[in-house]
Amino acid sequence: MTLATYAELKAAISDTLARDDLTDTQLSGFVRMAEAQMSRVIRHRLMETRAAGTIDARFYAMPADWVGAIRFHLPDIAGRVELVGHAVLQDMRAASLVSGTPCYYAHIGNEFELYPAPNEPIAAELIYYAAVPNLSDMAPTNWLLTIAPDAYLYGALIHSAPLLQEDARIQVWGALFEAAVTGLNASSDAAKYSGTGLRKRLR
Repeated sequence: MTLATYAELKAAISDTLARDDLTDTQLSGFVRMAEAQMSRVIRHRLMETRAAGTIDARFYAMPADWVGAIRFHLPDIAGRVELVGHAVLQDMRAASLVSGTPCYYAHIGNEFELYPAPNEPIAAELIYYAAVPNLSDMAPTNWLLTIAPDAYLYGALIHSAPLLQEDARIQVWGALFEAAVTGLNASSDAAKYSGTGLRKRLR
């Protein structure tokens, strides 16, 4: 079974379910729900994305495809901005309202809050995990379908089960999906750190 494109993935879902009456809207829905779940549970090196810009205010909008932070730093001054809880940042701000070079940031809604707030424009770079790009007729493949079609297939099948009342097979699909995700994350870690002589740091 070849699973290299969006169309082939949808055909495989129908074939596995032995259903030829599923609409394209239903099949696309199963895939979308799988993509949302995979964006939450997969942390792979190919999700790592760089966003560079200038910050000049207390709040900094998250990229639209952001699902997790890796590193936020200020390249011109070789400064790394440390992630803290929002309550911690509030305590810092309550203790002192100084402005200057940001040293800390916290998540609040769809923004980052910086402390201290910058008192002038500063170059910043955010390295983050981006969501799995959605497949579509206009974008029939992506990096994840290329390297882990099994994760896509079993993820979509899991989300088809409640609608189609295929409860008897959902445990099997769930186990296969979990194995695919675990293997994917492990292979990413191995590729990033093997042979470097460096110990993996917990972020």
